[in-house]
Amino acid sequence: MVSILGSCQKGTNTAPSTAKTFIKTYATDSSTQAVSVEQFPNGDFLLGADEGAGRPVLIQTDQYGNKLWQKTINNYLCFYYAGEWDIYNDPDPYHLIMQGGAVFTQTDNLGNILNQTNLLSTYPGLSTYTISPLLANATNYFVGVCDGLSSSSPSNNYVYAYDKNLKNLQASTFPDVDIGGKNIGFFVYDYKPNGSIKISGEVFPRKNWTFRDNHKVYAAIIKPGSPIIETMVDTGDLRHSDITQWPLQTADSGILVPVSRQDNLTNTFYPVVMKFDNNAKLSWEKEYHVDKSALVFGDASQCSDGGYLLCGYIGTPAAVNSQPYVMKIDANGNKQWDKTISSVSGQFFTGIKTADGGYAIIGYTNSFGNGKNGSGVLFVKLDANGNL
Repeated sequence: MVSILGSCQKGTNTAPSTAKTFIKTYATDSSTQAVSVEQFPNGDFLLGADEGAGRPVLIQTDQYGNKLWQKTINNYLCFYYAGEWDIYNDPDPYHLIMQGGAVFTQTDNLGNILNQTNLLSTYPGLSTYTISPLLANATNYFVGVCDGLSSSSPSNNYVYAYDKNLKNLQASTFPDVDIGGKNIGFFVYDYKPNGSIKISGEVFPRKNWTFRDNHKVYAAIIKPGSPIIETMVDTGDLRHSDITQWPLQTADSGILVPVSRQDNLTNTFYPVVMKFDNNAKLSWEKEYHVDKSALVFGDASQCSDGGYLLCGYIGTPAAVNSQPYVMKIDANGNKQWDKTISSVSGQFFTGIKTADGGYAIIGYTNSFGNGKNGSGVLFVKLDANGNL
């Protein structure tokens, strides 16, 4: 199986049993933000980052965060906004699949390119789109594509299949009516040979098809020839709009969705986390409020105790005031601990539970003071209780 590098559940490693803690920053001549992290069996870490205009970068460190090597992957632009890409670890061995928007790249464990494909060159009509992370099974990769941001007309929704060499195999489609309104963007979690898919995303509800009206979060299971299973979480009025962040397929085959709920009247927002079960039904929904003007969870990872790690930022939306922030919650969404890292500005993108019981969390910061311009990689290692 292929594992997504954002997950807390990693296999057996041989890192030290006592959790080490550190804060590391890596500055380059371009603005660089780390967006994925993995721990190797020997305790080393692999960080995926984007440099400048979305150029994929790999950084390998030792178990203490000391950089061993860094490689920009052929200056190949992601063709999507920075930060929207992830890395997948293929056990053949340590081959890496990097998704940067429409561009998929396969490398060896040293970052040398093996295969590369660009979805937009295959389907040039997709000029305005959202692209979900790759879903992987034993033989294929799958990616969801939606052009729902392009207009107020019904969306074109596709699920593309690729083989292990990134060769396109097939595409399936579904209409907006299957998910109760105009689709804005979606994530794929499960894809069956019979064409059945499990997805979640954002939608304009049935009665509100006005472009850029309020958004609602949904989860659905679409089976050809069978009734659609669909749950849409309605905030109850036009004042509030829910924006899906980077979601997670959970260990029980459910879906955990971090959400930014915006109050369109006051132009403020706060985080909500939604948990859907294996049948796309809502299990629980939690709001999180703090004494700050903004709190955003951009990513969720599941941990071995059944809880979740939520990564993002806290403070005002202005770049000069945001602080990297992480919260640990239990399996029912109850807060266990949180941590804010002091920074000129910054954000955490994702984190994992490490072999020694701690947490490795990555993102970006502008706190360098070393003559470098722009943002740089922030790599923080916490102990099991969220302490440095």
